Amino acid sequence: MRGPIGGPDDKLYAFGPFVADPVTGTLRQDGAHVVLTLKSFEVLLVLIERRGQVVDKDVLLKLVWPDTIVEENNLARHISTLRKALNDHPPDHQFLVTVPGRGYRFVAPVQELARNEIPLHWPASEKEKPAPPPAVPVIDVDRPRLPVPARETAPFARTRAAILAAAGVAAAGITGIALLGNFPRSGTEPEAPDRKLWQLTSSGGLESDATWAPNGQTIAYSSDRDGNFDIWLQPIGDVQPVRLTSSPAHDWQPSWSPDGKFVAFRSERDGGGLFVVSATGGAERRITNFGYRPRWSPREPTILFSSSNTVRSKLYVAGADGGQLRQVLSAFLDEFASYRAAWHPDGRRISVFGAHRRDGVSFWTVSPDGTSPVRSPVGADVAIRVKKTGVSLTEFVWSPLADALYFEGRSEEAVNIWRVGVDPHTMEWRDGPERVTVGGGLDTNIAVSPDGNKLAFTVRDESTRLWSLPFDPIEGRVLAKGEPITPKGADALYPDVPPNGMYVVYRTIRRGRHELHRRSLIADDDRMLAVTGEMLVPRWSDDGTQLAFRRLLPVSPDGAPRSNAIVLVAADGINER
Repeated sequence: MRGPIGGPDDKLYAFGPFVADPVTGTLRQDGAHVVLTLKSFEVLLVLIERRGQVVDKDVLLKLVWPDTIVEENNLARHISTLRKALNDHPPDHQFLVTVPGRGYRFVAPVQELARNEIPLHWPASEKEKPAPPPAVPVIDVDRPRLPVPARETAPFARTRAAILAAAGVAAAGITGIALLGNFPRSGTEPEAPDRKLWQLTSSGGLESDATWAPNGQTIAYSSDRDGNFDIWLQPIGDVQPVRLTSSPAHDWQPSWSPDGKFVAFRSERDGGGLFVVSATGGAERRITNFGYRPRWSPREPTILFSSSNTVRSKLYVAGADGGQLRQVLSAFLDEFASYRAAWHPDGRRISVFGAHRRDGVSFWTVSPDGTSPVRSPVGADVAIRVKKTGVSLTEFVWSPLADALYFEGRSEEAVNIWRVGVDPHTMEWRDGPERVTVGGGLDTNIAVSPDGNKLAFTVRDESTRLWSLPFDPIEGRVLAKGEPITPKGADALYPDVPPNGMYVVYRTIRRGRHELHRRSLIADDDRMLAVTGEMLVPRWSDDGTQLAFRRLLPVSPDGAPRSNAIVLVAADGINER
């Protein structure tokens, strides 16, 4: 794999025979690449940065999965993967130590080195050293994200499976791109806008990452309709799409240049990196050999991109030819635990939304050199509405006139598009958030048309199903083909199995109602327990006689943030307390 062309002063972490590179999201042992999933590397990075300290499990979950409810056993799986990759075996752990009841501590000495102090190229005799694979592929079953690191074989997964004691979990989904029209300019929007929604792509495969041509008549997007991901062009109308790239490697995350002449994109070819291709087709040209999510400035031939596909990524800008590559906002972003970033519509500033260490969740706009930061004030009505709706805002894009922001927002189980009205001059959030889409699935990857009147976005429909697989824990292998134990489409979330292995408990939603189910693993019996309310993360007691779970309390009349209660019930769902 090619080394990144980032700055020679990038900080890397060396410990034992290993070197962890936060910029590229890679781990090496004696120069050989150690294969890790994206989330496993993020867990490792958090622990390294807090070496010598006990990092509580809740802190790890919040830093690595900042906008997602994740099961604790998901974290345990990543720790297990890291220990295998680091050859860190009990009883004497050299790197990762478990602190019972709390979390984990990274205990090995760590040396911080600049990139130019470490060889970028190792002897040809060195072999790639993958982490020992689990008996069954273990993939995250928390909220799936479309971007996936270059180390994996594909940027999307059609199906995923995970071992949970004797139960398996599988989630499958389809994606397509939809258009939503009629977004009048600020000050002219009627009380109940008549918005038209229509499906733009329908290949039956996975499609995402829409980006508009400057004339507003065509979008570019990534699709696996021919077997692997390429960039396609789709005119708005009934015209058939045209394939723009055709590499055997995956091409995705396109971004259209403001003059309409080029499309930048992420590709996994030749070790991965960013490429540019003419919008009319032709040879693709590499501009960097690292980076994700390229985004052209709305006004200049400059590309903003992330160093890796993580919430702790660094930001870079580069010219269309790959020149003038430099890191931006380094010191400013150090003040955030996690963040999202995008160009401001003026094309000369960058907007950042995230968890500021001093000011909490906040929205900022700042020059690339970190000067003149402006924090967007939040109107009183907007703040109250955010609390009342309970929406968690994440990825965002600006409207072309800087009079609105469109967010991906999670409310209960759905991810929809939400609009916040903005004063273009003061950048104050002055109205909203208004829910723009109301489906029960996942509406993501928002792209606003150049005139601001249409949204293109990805619609994902997926569900989680539990499977039972005979498993030999001594040999660490599956003994036979598994079989589903929950109905198709039931979306069985937060599964947990007691130590005796007799049952699995899970939460599902039917007709808008949360249901807690107990499924026998030795008999054909699935029983809904007599508990009510909005439930999260059920967990068995050690003796398998009781269940504990989190319940979201109703929104209070004064609009205060929602709180949780921990509820304990007997295994049959009675005697709640």
